[in-house]
Amino acid sequence: MFLRDYGFEPIETFDRFKSFYDVRSSVTHGSSLRPKKEQQLSVLSQQCDEYLRIVLGILFDDSELRELFDGKPDAFEMYFKHKLFMVK
Repeated sequence: MFLRDYGFEPIETFDRFKSFYDVRSSVTHGSSLRPKKEQQLSVLSQQCDEYLRIVLGILFDDSELRELFDGKPDAFEMYFKHKLFMVK
């Protein structure tokens, strides 16, 4: 939902982040990766790195967003609630 404003398709982006999180969760909690996921690890890592660079670039270029991300948790949560529920 955050990246939708920057031309990213929300469902595709969500699915990719879900894959990143699945790998993180498996590794963090000591589970082994499925062979298929293990084969995709290099590609997933590169994709995650690309998203991180894009998000950091957005934050560095937008002082209001940077303040939001560095600021109070309530304002941060409200921002994403508005994004999620498409409320202006």
